[in-house]
Amino acid sequence: MENGSRLDVSLLPEELKLLCALIGLPNDPDLPGRILQSGKGVRWHYFLALSGHHRVHPIVYGNLKQYKKEHLVPGHVRKSLEVNYRRNIFHMLRLSRETAILSKAFAEKRVGTLFLKGPVLAREIYGDISLRTSKDLDMLVRKQDIKLAEETLLQAGYNLEHYPFNDKNSRRHHLSFMHPEKHIQVELHWRLNPDTWSEPPFEHLWERKRLSCFGNGPVYFLGADDLFCFLAAHGARHGWFRLRWLADVDQLFRNGMNVESALRLQHEYGFRHIAGQAAILAANLFNTPIAAGMTPLLEGAKSVRLSKRAIHFIKNDKEPAASAGFMFYQLLIRSNSQKVRYLTSYVYPTAKDLQMLPLPKSWVFLYIPLRPFLLLWRKIKQFVVSWSC
Repeated sequence: MENGSRLDVSLLPEELKLLCALIGLPNDPDLPGRILQSGKGVRWHYFLALSGHHRVHPIVYGNLKQYKKEHLVPGHVRKSLEVNYRRNIFHMLRLSRETAILSKAFAEKRVGTLFLKGPVLAREIYGDISLRTSKDLDMLVRKQDIKLAEETLLQAGYNLEHYPFNDKNSRRHHLSFMHPEKHIQVELHWRLNPDTWSEPPFEHLWERKRLSCFGNGPVYFLGADDLFCFLAAHGARHGWFRLRWLADVDQLFRNGMNVESALRLQHEYGFRHIAGQAAILAANLFNTPIAAGMTPLLEGAKSVRLSKRAIHFIKNDKEPAASAGFMFYQLLIRSNSQKVRYLTSYVYPTAKDLQMLPLPKSWVFLYIPLRPFLLLWRKIKQFVVSWSC
């Protein structure tokens, strides 16, 4: 790795360094031992808290089990990881069954559906649904199929979670549904990303789709290059504050990628600097091996600058939306035209606005003029809370 793409990770907590080393254990089996021998000590309760925050306890436990490194962590820590690992297995099995049910229901309605994450992603990149966590199921359909897709979910027993301006003209790029009995959440997307981002049309994604099987039925998901672009864009948009997203990228690199087609697609849709950020972070935190053809991703000055800012969000182990520098970061990862659309999108209210100031349905139009004041009040409350801590 070039010196220019090396990040200063020396100030990261020892617990976070060890967590990264265990995620990247196949890349450097000796690194966790070297960290533990540094003499600085590890606060194991904080280590477990970080593994939960970053949603990486399955891959950490899976790596420990595979490499038989019993001496790396104390017995009670290993046991805690195992309990959470087994709990995740049952949850992913439930999501797998629901994936098959919903895929069949949408196929019967002739609604083309691409599953974005969940068990399909876990099986594809890890080869095992138990090695990745997933809170919900994400499904992408054509924009013109949204109404029919919504009706299909309602018929399957799901309820639409209502928000003010919960439509395709707001900042949202998906609708959320919850099954009251199964307690499974589904996000129905008509775009991969918010509309301030460029992305391939659904027809192109559908042409490049891949097939998986859950419950004897076909389940479709993104092609390899589209998947990498989606994961990189999703992680970048959230400041990579969960290592789970970066672990996915690490696994994709280790599985091998079609370098030329991946780079071509990233350039076409303006994701080059974001793909570079993902590669730099993975190489620095997980010692991810970067294929020779992918080294151009490590050389972009903008990618390095974005990676340094993301390290700050990862280090703080909380959602970065509460930090003062997150909006500036959001502008940095966008092109000039995307910056304008992003700033304009703040006119529209969010679910947090509804929680702060519940209004009758007939008055929801007031959220637009009140939006700046609600946003300012929320930032003030966040500052007071963080200052008091």
